[in-house]
Parts: sequence; structure tokens; C-alpha cells
Amino acid sequence: MSTVENELVGKAGKLSPADADFCEKETQKIADLSPKMFAKVFSFLYIVDLLGAEKGGGIRIARLEMNRKPKAKAIESLKETILEVGAQIMCVIIPGTVAVKFEYNITDFEGNPIPEDELSRTVVIIDGQTRYSAIQEIRKESPDIELQLYAYFPLQWIALDKMLQAINLKVFTWMNSDFMTGVLGNTNIDKDTKAALEYIQMLESNGYNYTSACEWVTLTKGIVRKTPLIKAMSEENPSLRYSYSELGIKIHKAAQEKFSGTNEDALKNKTIPELVIEKWCTACKELSQKDATKYIISFIKGIGNDDLREMVSPSKYKRGCGMKKEVYVKKQFEQSYKAFLKANPLKANQDEENV
Repeated sequence: MSTVENELVGKAGKLSPADADFCEKETQKIADLSPKMFAKVFSFLYIVDLLGAEKGGGIRIARLEMNRKPKAKAIESLKETILEVGAQIMCVIIPGTVAVKFEYNITDFEGNPIPEDELSRTVVIIDGQTRYSAIQEIRKESPDIELQLYAYFPLQWIALDKMLQAINLKVFTWMNSDFMTGVLGNTNIDKDTKAALEYIQMLESNGYNYTSACEWVTLTKGIVRKTPLIKAMSEENPSLRYSYSELGIKIHKAAQEKFSGTNEDALKNKTIPELVIEKWCTACKELSQKDATKYIISFIKGIGNDDLREMVSPSKYKRGCGMKKEVYVKKQFEQSYKAFLKANPLKANQDEENV
């Protein structure tokens, strides 16, 4: 294992005897619901025919609400593999009652909350939701195909946040954003940091590239890197902070409203967010951060339809001929902002605030 993973395992939070006993009893209760679908290996490991138990009505399957949803591309890729060779890797599951006990919200795979009276027969996939999502897609498209997916309960019960951290660190080919799930598993992170990370993950799941998603939220050029995320996974007092995230999210929501529908694609790469960051930073030299944010939002809301079209689809741009598309986008953005600045000087706005 890597040094980081070793450190996390070494710090793994042991459960109190009462909590460990609760986890074991809840696991047994789930196994008793579909005894033909569960096999006990040795004295500590349960393996379950997940789809068989679900089809038989013994259990229902859920996911942690905090986990980012699998990307469509990843699901599509897994669909092809599963259709070719089946699901070769087992999932890791926990009882729904255990997830709720440790204060994790759970939903079904359509995003619906699990009713309280259903928790006792619910299992939560904490590793393998992309596999299950791919199988769901296959079922919809080809309901007659026989599929199998097996799962097992944890080999040993530890604090759920530590378990999630270990799982999220096991694959270091993940992109930086995947480590955000590990941070979100740390119950000690503050609510603003949590909101920022969740918003970045939401944008990425909606087709934003990682750089763009990070820049809209942090109002800082560049990505949120892996190293501070890994550090924050196991800190008792995480120092991870995104000071401008509340302002960045407000600006993005205004941009999303203006660039509605298919026009939103223009926001999904780094060209426009980096232009916004430049103008926001300049405005902050004359105005407070809060007022600079209002100023930038006012500019975005006031972009005319013709200017908007040129930012989304520059009329002079032709693929493979001449300048890159972002050059035209930047030119139009600068032209629009210059006109807005002339009509709404920063100095005048500062004077108004000081009145």
C-alpha cells in the first residue's frame, strides 16, 4: 500500500464495542432476509447475490447521497465490459441502518430518499455504484439478459468515515476530483468546504471539465489538487478552506441562468470562468469582495443577446481554420465588459457604497 494509505489505515477509528456489535447484528438481520442469497464464508464474511436478493424482494439497494454520481462515460464503458465478460469485481455494502446510525444520508439510485420503515431491508453500496448503475442501464435496455453482481460486507467494522477514506484511496489512477469523496467522508469538515466540494462534483457530473468546475467555485485559476484533499481526509481539524466559494457559487448561478439551455456549454471549459476571475479580482481592488461579486453578476445579467451568441458560438470561428474558438470568445467577452464598465464605472460604484 502507499504511504498515505498506510497512514490512514494506521489511524483507522476503531468502533466502540457497542457500535461494533450493532453493525454485526444489523448485518445478520439483512442476511436473514434472503438466506438463500447470502453465503457466510469463514466466521466473519458474508457474500451476497446482490441482484438475486433484490429481485426476490428481500432487499433494496441504495447509495450514499454524498457520493458523486457516476459519469455517463464510465457507466457506458462498464456496460460494454459487463455485457462481454460479466461483473468481475464484487461491491462493498453496508446495512442502511448502519449508514443512518453514523449520520449519512442515503437515497435510491434515482435520488429518492429511503423511507424509515424500509431501512431495515436496505443495503448501501459504498464501493461499486458505477457497476450497479451500468447494470441498471443494461436491465432497462435488455430486460431479458441474465446478470449477476455479488457483494460483501466489510471485512472488519471501523468508523465509517475511515472506511470510506480507505476505499477512496485504493485506486490512485482516479482524477483529483475523485478524492473529494474521501474528504466528504470526513465528518469534521466545515459546512462551507463541504458545500464547495459538492458543488464542484455536481458541475463535473453535469459535463463541466474539472478545471472549469474548480475555477467557478474557488474564483482562483487552476484546479483543486489531490495533495490537500488527501491530507483533509484524515485530519481531525481539517484546514481545507475555499474562502471565495460562496461568492463563486453565486456568480456561477447567475451565469448559468444567463447561459441557459445548450448555451451553458460555453461555461463548461475554462475560458469564461478565467475571464470572470480576472474581472472579479480587478473589481476587488476598488470594491469589497461582496460588492465586486454583485458587480460581476450585474455584468453577466446585462449581457445582450447578440453578445451572448458571439460568446457561445462566434460567427467568425471555423474549426481548423485560423484562430482558436477561445480567442473569439475572449474578444467578445472583453468587448462586452468594456462597454459595461464604461456605463458602470467601478469608481462610481465604490462611491455609491460609501454614501
